[in-house]
Amino acid sequence: MKQQKETYMSNATNSRLSRKPIAGLIIVIVAMALAPLAEATWTTNLPIWNVNFNSDTVGSPPSTAGFVSNQTATKPSDFGTNAAGPETVTVMSSYGGLTDKPVRLLSTGDSSDSAPRLDFIGEGNLITNGAIRIDFDTSMVSGGTGDGQLLGSFRGLQNGGAHLFAMFWQRDNAGGGSWAFNCASGGGGVGGNWLFGETNHVTIIMNWDNDTITTILGGGVTTVNPLELGVNTLLGFRFVDAGGFASPKPYDFAIDNFSVIPEPSALALLGLSALLLRRRMRG
Repeated sequence: MKQQKETYMSNATNSRLSRKPIAGLIIVIVAMALAPLAEATWTTNLPIWNVNFNSDTVGSPPSTAGFVSNQTATKPSDFGTNAAGPETVTVMSSYGGLTDKPVRLLSTGDSSDSAPRLDFIGEGNLITNGAIRIDFDTSMVSGGTGDGQLLGSFRGLQNGGAHLFAMFWQRDNAGGGSWAFNCASGGGGVGGNWLFGETNHVTIIMNWDNDTITTILGGGVTTVNPLELGVNTLLGFRFVDAGGFASPKPYDFAIDNFSVIPEPSALALLGLSALLLRRRMRG
């Protein structure tokens, strides 16, 4: 009886071991099948930005460079200031809650101009389906004089420079405010909080497969749906004032560590499958 039990346990162990290579082979086959789909997700001129301003000169505007297809862009494409006024776009050694050479955008709120601005623009439509993740650090140092005012904005741009979406720093009181949103499709909302002088990390996920934009801001999550991404062209991104939505108000804030990375749905599914397989094998 003991011998039969040992034989059964040995067979069971061998069976589990033999299934591991088979399961691994299945993952490889799935990866090969999904690879063309993942590649087809992106247009050939998709940019991936990874900009931290660390190589720039403190006290000067950030260095810029034209975007090159299929290469990681480490500089913004352009910046703008008002030569007739004190609006500035300047690299700082530290500013607000940011301590690693951020870029400061200072605006007096003059409604006759749209400065300052910082652009990350590509070449034509950047994406056709799948998803992209946008991240950056920001610190609003001061801005506005009344509650409910829209200060600076971060925008996804489409044809003609119009916005596909816009995210605003909304002043709620003398201590800080919340984030406000507007989408070209008509969606909008308010979510997450920020305080003057503190650092906030912003994450935005634009998903072309289900036409949503998910924002993770100051610990709060707001999802705006629908965004109608499939019928719009994404050209790039811009930090600028609230012009076009409200009379621009004075603000002084900094940004750093701007990145845009692809998150193809096919690769996400593959990663999930691998995780489930690993858990099953451990069990």
